Amino acid sequence: MTTVVHNARKLLSPYNTSSEVAEVISSVKRIARAVVADGDISDAHKMEVLSLVQWKISEANGKYSTRYRSAEVVRLAGYRNPPTTRIQHEHVYTRVWISRSILEAPQHLDELLNLVVGCVVTVDEHRLLQAPGEGWRRYRDAHIEVLDMATDPPSPLKLSE
Repeated sequence: MTTVVHNARKLLSPYNTSSEVAEVISSVKRIARAVVADGDISDAHKMEVLSLVQWKISEANGKYSTRYRSAEVVRLAGYRNPPTTRIQHEHVYTRVWISRSILEAPQHLDELLNLVVGCVVTVDEHRLLQAPGEGWRRYRDAHIEVLDMATDPPSPLKLSE
């Protein structure tokens, strides 16, 4: 696990994407489609591959350069001497939920993989996100403010899902 001080520059940087990111996502979606369609692959192995696919998607732009970051992470990174607070790349929709949903309804694979998004949070915030539920609702219920780093200046995300 890493810390704010080691990633302060990335955490403060605006979100930027490239055509390479789109290529990575397209490639891993093809892998997911192939694995899910193969009747000779066990569901357990499909779950493992789908989990890896989600990591590749959520980290396509960088593990700590995600579009969404908690306001606390950005605030801490902005200190002249950032603290050693531990941070974590968190999946807004859990990997297990998305993987199971894909196996239950493979015709919705692309739609479900479009839900894969990472958000950088502190480890303490991550612990608050262990409550049941999926998506941004977990952040809202945990009272974690999320910033959209694709806007200038970064803007709070409306968590009214």
